[in-house]
Amino acid sequence: MFYLLLAIISLVIFNVLSQKDDLKALVYYDETLVESIELSNLGDEIVVYKITGEHGEVVIEAKHNAIRIVHANCPQSYCKNQGFSSSTHEPIICIPNKIYIKLVSDSNEVDVEL
Repeated sequence: MFYLLLAIISLVIFNVLSQKDDLKALVYYDETLVESIELSNLGDEIVVYKITGEHGEVVIEAKHNAIRIVHANCPQSYCKNQGFSSSTHEPIICIPNKIYIKLVSDSNEVDVEL
């Protein structure tokens, strides 16, 4: 029980520390940058972006330091079920539509990419 509680606390601390206040979303289609969204400049009101993917239109919603896919013509809907991402460690990927959303930060902290 102690180890489970310690793991949960560690995850919460990691998520809080990994959130940045100068986020930018880079939206790629088939490895080509198609949209750059300054998430830190947005307010709490949702802004809608439409990108053409491999299987049709992909609808993206963005707000202050968060982004998500809300519509995509893909069978599993993993990208839609992911919800809002607000961490540089949580990209959003829609493999059938070849859409990849990467969150980046200009802060001095080091982000690890694989």
